[in-house]
Amino acid sequence: MMLSGILGRQWNGYSEVHSSPLNMIIHIVSVPVFVLGTLSLFVSLIELSPIGMLISILVVVIAFGAQGFGHSKERISPESFATPGQAIVRILSEQFITFPRYVLSGGWYATYQSSAAQRR
Repeated sequence: MMLSGILGRQWNGYSEVHSSPLNMIIHIVSVPVFVLGTLSLFVSLIELSPIGMLISILVVVIAFGAQGFGHSKERISPESFATPGQAIVRILSEQFITFPRYVLSGGWYATYQSSAAQRR
């Protein structure tokens, strides 16, 4: 599937698999951490810094693991990955495109407010 198709599918079902208030809080913290860890990894690769690479990978893994924990709190699970390649594309597109777009469009705040109000 082309990137535009993956992005479209992610966007169309995003609020369904991101509705738990806990998952929303985890994502608003962990996605920027994932992005910074990924960018740090590239810098560490360019600088040939093994310690930097190791720390960056650890940061990315912890951020992604936190998101996995958050997804375990959702009523609806995200679609399973079909192949390792699809997993990489979907993970990176969510971190760098779909989630930032969700936040900037107001979707994150609206979903968080709605889900928090339902819990009261």
